Amino acid sequence: MIKAMEPRYQPPNRQKLSEQLIPALFENEKAKLFQELQSTQAVSLTTDAWTSRSAESYLTITCHFVNKDWEMCSRILQTEKFHGSHTGERVGYELKTCMTSWGIQNKVNVMTVDNASNMTVALEVAGAQKLGCLAHTLNLASNKAMSIQSLQKVLAKVRSIVTFFHKSNIATEMLKEKQLALQLPQHKLINDCKTRWNSTYQMIQRFLTQRPAVLAALLDERIKRSKTLSGMTDQEVQICEDFVSVMEVMLTATLVLCEEKTPTSGLILPLLRKLLHHFERKEGDSDFILTLKNAVGQNLATRYTDNNVRMFLEESSALDPRTKGKPCIQAETWERLEDKLSLMDFNVNSVKTETDARPVTPVNIPHPLPALPNIPAHLESGNSTDDDLDDEVKLICNFHI
Repeated sequence: MIKAMEPRYQPPNRQKLSEQLIPALFENEKAKLFQELQSTQAVSLTTDAWTSRSAESYLTITCHFVNKDWEMCSRILQTEKFHGSHTGERVGYELKTCMTSWGIQNKVNVMTVDNASNMTVALEVAGAQKLGCLAHTLNLASNKAMSIQSLQKVLAKVRSIVTFFHKSNIATEMLKEKQLALQLPQHKLINDCKTRWNSTYQMIQRFLTQRPAVLAALLDERIKRSKTLSGMTDQEVQICEDFVSVMEVMLTATLVLCEEKTPTSGLILPLLRKLLHHFERKEGDSDFILTLKNAVGQNLATRYTDNNVRMFLEESSALDPRTKGKPCIQAETWERLEDKLSLMDFNVNSVKTETDARPVTPVNIPHPLPALPNIPAHLESGNSTDDDLDDEVKLICNFHI
């Protein structure tokens, strides 16, 4: 096509692309990001170690900052192969080296990481405060529910049914036929990933939705199924329904915390407070629901108890327009913020220059902040019921600033 459009043009060959053009583009973008980081006052980092399909270990470090146009930016600083064991000292040294190479070693105060113990040591070496990822925390707490014996038996049955339909073309065709006859959405069954609890939730939720079609397909004589593949009792179906009902708010919180364009640290304490209230014992709870609530609630109660982390999160919530009126914000938090603002004002006023007498030019904000929606009275007071909880979690997290 290029030859037909312009025969005189000679496209670069693979060697020139890999050895000259792409490295030159990389260095140009790196220089731009370096200058952008030098002009910002504060930077926060997130980092995680992961393994490729070829069993090679990598460490990715991402920075987050607000640029001169008041835009929230996220940039990957590095993704490099990590050799050897992931000890806290080695990870911390890598983090410190990265911050120094980008000239932000004095601008990073907080780093968001997973809840692995080696990350605690790593951030001590790097000289930054550790903030555990709430989405990872919710995943760990939810996985405690998966250890309940009665739920494990039910999950084993659901997985065997889902796997059967995934591996059998005839069974899949029969399922589509029954879905059409029963006027159900023609959705495939979902197989879960055991390391991601929300996939297990979605597997059970989809199974309950498609259960009439699944039962009809399994009873069809055209399908040759194993004798071990059986249906589910009413009690097992009730366990599935109770699990979906109780854990729905955890799924909502997990999904909204994946937001990349708005800050989420101010949401942690309000969400955690609501979740702890949700998992309290209530009259009429069945034995399974009580066991489920205890497993998840007790794990959540142990999170974010460090005093320094707690104060940081309280101040984040107080400064966030979405959550500053929530009951978790105490008077002591406002006093700490007043002291910090007074100290900042003192430091600014103590520096006198010749430009002090010049008139101040108004700052033009390129993107005016939209008006925040009104919070319903029963949500603002913090006295919402369980029926309002899922809506409140969505409401908190949808107040974009």
